[in-house]
Amino acid sequence: MSDPCNYDAFRVPYASLEFLIGAGPLAIAIYFVLLSVTDPKTSLAGARTIISRQMLREWTEREIRRGRGLQRAYQATDNELRRALEELERRQLIERTGSAERLVFRMLGI
Repeated sequence: MSDPCNYDAFRVPYASLEFLIGAGPLAIAIYFVLLSVTDPKTSLAGARTIISRQMLREWTEREIRRGRGLQRAYQATDNELRRALEELERRQLIERTGSAERLVFRMLGI
């Protein structure tokens, strides 16, 4: 029998899921990326693990299939990343605590 406590997983409160509805696919993907690097003791994402815009771009990259097997990778632009992060802040899911150079966020409601 497997152990029901998987410590590599994270939980998303129902209230946070409600706030995510309608946020858009990039904002939702960024939220889960930030959750994956959040320090559970401090609720800070980016304090222990450095977060960069390029890292967010790569982790939220998606493939667009065209025709038979022809694929193209799509990465978000800086403006799209900025707008997605602002959307998460507006929905009170994250709070920016770092500087313009260093991306650090407090994950609210976890």
